[in-house]
Formats: sequence, C-alpha cells, structure tokens
Amino acid sequence: MFGVFLFNMPILSALTFGAVLGGTSSAVIIPLVKHLKIGAQTRLVLVLESAVTDVLCIVLTLALVQSFRQGNINVPAIFGNIIASFTMAAAIGVIGGIVWSTVLERIRKIQNSIFLTPAFVFVLYGFSEMLNFSGAITALVFGMTIANVEYFRFSWLKFLEKRGMMKLAPVELNFISELVFLLKTVFFVYIGISIPFHDLKYMLYGGLITLALFIGRLILSKFATSVQANSYDKTILSMMIPKGLAAAVLATIPEQAGMPFGTEIKLITYSMVFLTILFTSIMILIVERSGRIDWAYRKFFNWGQKTIEVPLDSEVSLSNTRKLSKEDDEEDNEGTIGNA
Repeated sequence: MFGVFLFNMPILSALTFGAVLGGTSSAVIIPLVKHLKIGAQTRLVLVLESAVTDVLCIVLTLALVQSFRQGNINVPAIFGNIIASFTMAAAIGVIGGIVWSTVLERIRKIQNSIFLTPAFVFVLYGFSEMLNFSGAITALVFGMTIANVEYFRFSWLKFLEKRGMMKLAPVELNFISELVFLLKTVFFVYIGISIPFHDLKYMLYGGLITLALFIGRLILSKFATSVQANSYDKTILSMMIPKGLAAAVLATIPEQAGMPFGTEIKLITYSMVFLTILFTSIMILIVERSGRIDWAYRKFFNWGQKTIEVPLDSEVSLSNTRKLSKEDDEEDNEGTIGNA
C-alpha cells in the first residue's frame, strides 16, 4: 500500500518491498524474550514468528525478483517457484547435514578443522544457488538437520548410523556463534554507513512506515491474540516489530536486479532496520519503568471486555469486594514487570 500510493511504485516493486519488510528479526527478538516475564505461549509465538517470517520473506522476495527478470507476474508460477525452491533447497540441506554428520568424527582429526563446517555450508550454499534454488534455505535446513540428527531414525539411514552420526561439539557451536556475531556486527556497520543523512526523506519515510506498523500491530495484538494472553503479553507482542539482518540483505537484491525503485527500497529498509530496533528497545524499557504507560496499555487491551460483577449482599462488604477486585486484577496481569 505504501509503495503504490506513497511512492508510486509499480505493483511488482511494491510487492517486493512488502516481502522485504514482512518479517521480524530473530536476532533481536530471541535475546529480548529470554529476559521478559511473558507467558510461555507468547514467547513461543514470538520466536516462531521471527524464524518462519525470515524464511518466507527470503523465498517470496527471490520469487518476485525472478518474476521481474522474466518480465511478467505469474501468480501460479510464483507459488510454484516458492514451493520448488523451498523443497529442493531443504532437501539439499537435509542431505548435506546427514552426510556431514557421518564424516564429522573423521574431519575432527584434521588439524585446524574447526573452519571446515562453515566452509562446507558455503559449498552447499553455492551448489543450491547454482541450481537456482535458495542457498539461504539450504543453509538454514543444514543447521536444523545437524542440530537434531539424533532424531533421524529411517530405515535407509541404517548404513549411515553404523558409521556414527555426530552433532556439533560445544566448541564448534561457540565458534559458529562467534562468526555469526562478527558477521552481524560488520553488516550493521555497513548498514550504518549506507544510510544517507544528506537526504532525510528516507528516514522520514521509514519513520512513517514504522509508525503504521506499530499501529497495525497494536490492533492485531488486541483482537487476534489468544484469550490466554494477559495485557502485558499483548503489550510486548504489540511492540515486537524489529527488522534485522534478513531485511537488510534482501533490500539489496531489487537494486542489483535493476528493479524500478530498487535504490529507494534499499535505503528505506536500511532506515527502518535502525528505527524499528530503536523503537522496540525504547518502548519495552518505557513499559517496564513507567507505571502510567503500562496502565494505559492495560486499559487499551482490557477495553471492551466483559467484566464479572460481584453482587453486594449482607455477607460481602464493600471493602471485601474491592479486595477481591484487586486480587483479580493482579491475577489477570500476572507476568507483568514491576511498575515505577
């Protein structure tokens, strides 16, 4: 909508813009939810949302860019490409993960072998891209496979199981996590130096879209969340709109493909990565520290809900009724962090 009506983008460019910004950042959300006192169901929803939307954004953006290169928008072909790309890329990742887990014990005997697992992932990535599938999906599924290889119990894997299927050792996991941290740091530095402050219109556009996302997320959190979620859980859900590494990487693809408004898509996305992460961090801090803001959110999420009235009779005094009401409010808002 913003792409078509605000920027006058062609429909394909606008759809690509939406696909780039359609997800949330797992790198931001997962560390945050670990330290927030929210319900287990809400925590699971946020983690799954960030993981699944990253995959969908990658596949959908690549499919739309491929449609632009072909010169037409073929909806069945787009969905066919999505399914084929996801399926074949996932198959390559699964096979690569199984094969690597069987040779991992021998690989460890090689001197300085800790770099070989990331190198093998790069090989799988390049092989998948060479076949016009999604290298990112291949790498993702490879990691999922090798992390859960002990659960593979298929008859056709018996000959592999005899050789021993190994998981990554803690030192290898720590090394890969350090690589991820390094790459994220370098990439966010690149995003920072790529945001043009000589023309603040892109920051303004990013701010407008961020505000619209927040309002839309606030409404969805009120009407589309589980009835088991309390007002604090809904408050946290309404703020979790950070864009991250996936959006920043995907934003460069339309420009590289020569798509109209490709530069604008990249610059606006870069500004939104910065603004949405800043917005999410500040709002969570404010809600935790400010009792008034927390009260306002609780009023908003509880507005329009039916309340059960306690009848006043000779056995229940007004003071006891107020005490019961206070206890009910505390139970309804269980999981909230202390107010200022």
